[in-house]
Amino acid sequence: MICSFYFQTSNELQTALKARRDKLMTFDLTSQALAVIVGTDISKPEQCYVVVDKHIYNIACPVKCIDLCFKTTFALHLKYSAESENVWLFLQKYIYGISTRFDKKTSAIIEVKTTLGL
Repeated sequence: MICSFYFQTSNELQTALKARRDKLMTFDLTSQALAVIVGTDISKPEQCYVVVDKHIYNIACPVKCIDLCFKTTFALHLKYSAESENVWLFLQKYIYGISTRFDKKTSAIIEVKTTLGL
């Protein structure tokens, strides 16, 4: 799942972000950059955001949202969000063409790569 979060309203977003921060604190984990889409129909987003810690940045469109979320995470040397780590790693390797010695090798990414003929 590329979109770390999808909500129909901004109020739902605020509630979920607080609950997520609280849960992460319980497990002594840090929050990573998140791509968030808000709207009544996911195929027609009304708002897109990148969330970094407690900062919420309004982004023009879903593609730019994903791009900024990836670049923020990569540039700040953050770990990918556990919920979507394989998707971000796939984008890193096969869309952005970046490989590092820290990359995990997962069967899911290899299978998608093979299926797409990359």
